[in-house]
Amino acid sequence: MFKNACLLFAFISFGVQAQKFEISGKLLDSITREPLEGATVFTETLKDSTLISYTITDAKGDFNVSGKSSKQKINLLISFVGYAPIKKVILLPKDEDPLTLKPIEMLQKVESLSDVLIEGRVPPIRIKQDTLEYNAGSFRTKEGATIEDLLRELPGVEVDENGGIKVNGVEVNKILVGGKEFFSGDGSIATKNLLKDMVEKIQVVDTRSDSQVFRGEKADGKSKTINIKLDKDKNKGVFGRLAAGGGTDERYEYAGLANYFNDDLRLSVLSGGNNINTSGFTFGELREVFNTYAYTTYNGGISIGGRIIGGGEGIVNSKVTGANYADDLGKNLEVSSDYFYTATNNYFDNISSSENIRPEGNYFTESSYNSTGNQDKHEINTHIKLAIDSSWMIDARPKFSYDKNFSRGSSTSESRKENGDLRNTSTASNYGITESTNFSTNLNINKRFKQSFIMLGINTNIDNSDFERRNESEYIFYDSEQEDIYRNQIIRGGAKNNNSSAFVNFRSPIIEKLLFYGISYNYAINLDDSENLAYDYDEESDQFQKLNEDQSTSFDNHTATHKPALNISYQTESFNFSIDAGYSLADLESTDRIRDFSFDNNFNAFEGSARLNYYLSKTSNLGLNYNLSN
Repeated sequence: MFKNACLLFAFISFGVQAQKFEISGKLLDSITREPLEGATVFTETLKDSTLISYTITDAKGDFNVSGKSSKQKINLLISFVGYAPIKKVILLPKDEDPLTLKPIEMLQKVESLSDVLIEGRVPPIRIKQDTLEYNAGSFRTKEGATIEDLLRELPGVEVDENGGIKVNGVEVNKILVGGKEFFSGDGSIATKNLLKDMVEKIQVVDTRSDSQVFRGEKADGKSKTINIKLDKDKNKGVFGRLAAGGGTDERYEYAGLANYFNDDLRLSVLSGGNNINTSGFTFGELREVFNTYAYTTYNGGISIGGRIIGGGEGIVNSKVTGANYADDLGKNLEVSSDYFYTATNNYFDNISSSENIRPEGNYFTESSYNSTGNQDKHEINTHIKLAIDSSWMIDARPKFSYDKNFSRGSSTSESRKENGDLRNTSTASNYGITESTNFSTNLNINKRFKQSFIMLGINTNIDNSDFERRNESEYIFYDSEQEDIYRNQIIRGGAKNNNSSAFVNFRSPIIEKLLFYGISYNYAINLDDSENLAYDYDEESDQFQKLNEDQSTSFDNHTATHKPALNISYQTESFNFSIDAGYSLADLESTDRIRDFSFDNNFNAFEGSARLNYYLSKTSNLGLNYNLSN
C-alpha cells in the first residue's frame, strides 16, 4: 500500500512539472491600430525570471508562444524597438487548453494599460531589423562559465561536441569579438576562452563579406555570423587558460592561451604540445584558428590546411604555437595579423610474425618496419581594412607560408616453408624531403556613388614546391619462376602553380532600393608547371644519372579565362532573388616536355546561377539555388 502511494505521488508531481501551455494574441499600435511585425514575445518564471520560451510576431501582429511550466502563473513580456516594453502576469489554464489573449496595444510612451504593466527592462531576446540579439545577463550559467557555456543556454542555439554552432538550424561560419576577427576566424578559440561575465550581448546576423556590408547588399541566408559584444568595463586586462599533465614513460601534454585586451588593442598567444598522439587543442578550436577545411584522421590526428597535428603511427610529438594582434590605427584603419608554427615528429617501430595457411602448404613470415618523420610549417596571415571616407573602402588579405617535411623508413621480411626452407626475402629503404612556399593575397577596392557601386578585385596565389625521394629495394624469390626485383632510384621534381585573377563589378539601381542590375568582367590566368623525374642508379658512374622516362613526367599547363557577366537582383524585407548569366572563354595550352608533345584548345560555355530567398518570419526562410558551371 505504501509503495502504491509513493508511485501515485511521483506520478502527480511529474504531471505538474510537465504542464504545457500555449498562448496566442495580437499586437497593435495604440494610436494607428496597425499590427506590429517583428516584436519579441517571451515567457519567464515569476520567481527568478528564467526564460521559458520566445517567439516573434508575424506580419499581422499575431504571435503564438508555447512551452512547459511547473507553476500556474508565468510572466509574458513583449518588447519592440520604439515602443515601451510590456509585462503581464498570465494565469495558465489547468487543463492545458490554448489561451487566447485580447489584442494588446503597445504605447510609444510609458503609461498604464489597465492590467498591463509597462517597465523599463532589457529583454533577454530582441530582434533589431536583421539582428537577433541575446542579453547575456538574462541567462543563468555556472560560476566561471565560458561563452560556449552561455551559447548552450540560448534558445535556438545548438553547440556540438566539436564546437560547431547552429542558430535556428543554420550553421555559424564566422565569430567576431567586438565586430572584429580573432585568430583569423575566431570560432572556438573565443567561445572556449572568453568568460561569460565579459559579455554584454550575443548578436546573430546573416553572414556577409566586408564588401557586401559596405555596399549594403543582403546576404544569401546560408550561414550566420555571431558577434560577441563585450562589456565596456570588462574589455580590458589579461586572461586565458593553461593545462598541463605528465605520466609514465615520459609522456606529457600541455596547452595554454593568454590574452591581453585593451579596448581596440588585442594581443593573444597560444601554445600546445604533447607526445601522446593528440593535437593539444580540440578539433573545433584548430579548425577555426586556421580558418580552413579540416578533418580528423583515422589515427587520431587532425588535418588542418595541409598539416597534420597529432595522431600518426608510433610515438608522435606535436607542437603548435600562435600569436594574434589586432588594433584600430586611427578611425579609418583596422589591422590584424597572426603567426602560426606547427611541428610534428613521429617514430614508429614494428616487429610481426604471421602464419599463412594455404592448401599447398603453410608458410611463416617474420617482418620488421621502422620509420621516422618530421613536419614543420610557418604561416603568417594579415588583414588590412581601410575606409578612406564613407564612399571608399580597401580590403587586403596577404598570406605567406613555408612548409618542410622529411621522412625515412626501412623494412625487412623473410618467409619460410614448414620445413624451414626460404620462400622469399625482401629489404627496402626510403627517404623523402619536400619544401614548399606559398604566397597569396586578396585585394578588394570598393567605391560607392549614392546607390551605385563599383568594385575592383585582384587575387594572386604563388605556390612552389621541390622534393627528392629515394627508394632502394630488393625482392628475392627462392622457389618461384618469378624474377627477382631490384630497384635503386631517386625521384626529383617539384611544382610551380601561379594563379592570378582580376575582376571589376558594377552595380546600380533600376528601382531605388528594390531592383538592381550589375555588370562584371573576370580575367584569370593559371600557370601550372609540374615535374616528376625518376633516375635509376648507374653502377659504372656510381651516380643516379639515367632518366627512367616510363616513370617520369614533366608538364606545362597554361590556362587563360575571360568571363563577362550580367546580374539582375531584387530585394525587399521579406523576399529577394538574383540571376547571374555569363559567358566563359578559356584558352588552354599543354606541353609534355619529356615526350615532346603539346596541344592547345579553346573552351567556351555559358555559365549562370539563380538564387531566391523568401523570409517566412524573422527566424526562418525558404531558399532555392541553381548553379551552372563548366
